[in-house]
Amino acid sequence: FGDLTFPFKRYQIQPVWRGERPQKGRLREFYQADVDIIGNGDLSAGYDFETLDVIANTLDNLNIGQFVIKVNNRELLQAILISLDVPAERFGDTLRIIDKLNKIGSQGVENGLVEEIGISREGAIKMVDLITKKMDNSLLEILKIAYKSKALTIFITDYLSIGLSSKYSNITFILDLSIARGLDYYTGMVFETEFVGYENYGSVASGGRYENLAGEFTNQKLPGVGGSIGLSRLFTLIQNEGIELSDPDKKTSQYITYFEGTQKKSAQEIARDLQSQGMIVEVAPEVIKLDKALKYAINKEMDYLLILEEDGRITRKDLKTREQVTFLSKVDLNF
Repeated sequence: FGDLTFPFKRYQIQPVWRGERPQKGRLREFYQADVDIIGNGDLSAGYDFETLDVIANTLDNLNIGQFVIKVNNRELLQAILISLDVPAERFGDTLRIIDKLNKIGSQGVENGLVEEIGISREGAIKMVDLITKKMDNSLLEILKIAYKSKALTIFITDYLSIGLSSKYSNITFILDLSIARGLDYYTGMVFETEFVGYENYGSVASGGRYENLAGEFTNQKLPGVGGSIGLSRLFTLIQNEGIELSDPDKKTSQYITYFEGTQKKSAQEIARDLQSQGMIVEVAPEVIKLDKALKYAINKEMDYLLILEEDGRITRKDLKTREQVTFLSKVDLNF
């Protein structure tokens, strides 16, 4: 623990197992690629979208077709359940029923909510009506019933600024209230991914925020967020469809920080431009002290630290030579 730099970011490719009957697309033993970010004490909701960004960039760069990443937030779902007078102790059971929408259909979910949870028929119809609307540009209906939350505010603003951006060539984000992820340890943002035209393969990438999971193994608070790409499922798809993959080159890496919250959007725009050139880029999830940003970038062995100055200029610090150059704007920034 003492040797880690927090937020601790990890990735791993390994075989995993599930304890259920094998069937098409669901093997008992399979390989997946995991990415996780773990905080010490707290973890900004901005990292939820960094995780989505990693998954989206990875799938986008495969250039094998279109993917849809369906995003939701369990806090939004719980706000809806509260409005329907569902007891807190039944939230988990209710979300598991909602998560079965693709298997049992709208009527099956409606009946389950009425018969197993005890929701009124009118409330169940309202719930099904909400979760079957695949909204992409408007969150107004959800905002009417969602309670105020800093995490939800970041979820909504980042969803609109990143999720609906034109950054990706092969990725589309949609808000899908039917995505619940049946596992109880998810507490916030959740997502699942479908390969357009090959939806019968099931989700090829999924994950979400788990506020308390890592803390189960220690007395410290270690909130986290992560995602997984199901390699066995994706490779089966690639093999069956005869798709060839390219091997992208790894280029320079940089960490972008800023002094004012209003500069976050500019930082994200610069990151997209650099990532489109094949570079590895991280953006500070919120305003942090410069020395903290520098220490983080050095510990992560980044090549550069980009600082968005308060006057609009951009300072680029070479973390290997410690030389730095200041540019008048992002237009002048070059590598």
